[in-house]
Amino acid sequence: MKATATKTEEEREAAMTKMAEELHAAMTKMSEEHEDTVTALESAKKSHKKEKARLTKDLKNTAKLAEKLEKKIGNLDSALKDSKDDMTKRMEEHAAATAKAAEEHKAAVSKMREEHEAKVSDMKATATKSVEEHEAAMTKLAEKLEKK
Repeated sequence: MKATATKTEEEREAAMTKMAEELHAAMTKMSEEHEDTVTALESAKKSHKKEKARLTKDLKNTAKLAEKLEKKIGNLDSALKDSKDDMTKRMEEHAAATAKAAEEHKAAVSKMREEHEAKVSDMKATATKSVEEHEAAMTKLAEKLEKK
């Protein structure tokens, strides 16, 4: 019976040794997987940190660019308003100058018409006087001819 007990004990020890070896192998594998996981997490953490730094830098650059664009838009708005005001002023000045030129032209035409009417009246009076003088001369000549 002692031999049977020893054999069972040996089998038990062998089974325990095998289980211990399997446990050791499993723990070694878990340890390696844990190290791989920790390494992967540290690598991901570094990548995340770099990506966060890049995104933060991009965000700051975008904010600076937005400020510059807002400033340029403000300058363009101001320049557009100034240009519009200048164009309005020029148009008003042009309208005033055109109205003044039209008035001056109208006055000049009225003066020319009056001068022309005066000349025509003068010429008419001169022609009438000339016709009357001619008629008088003809009448005298006719009287002379009748007397002869």
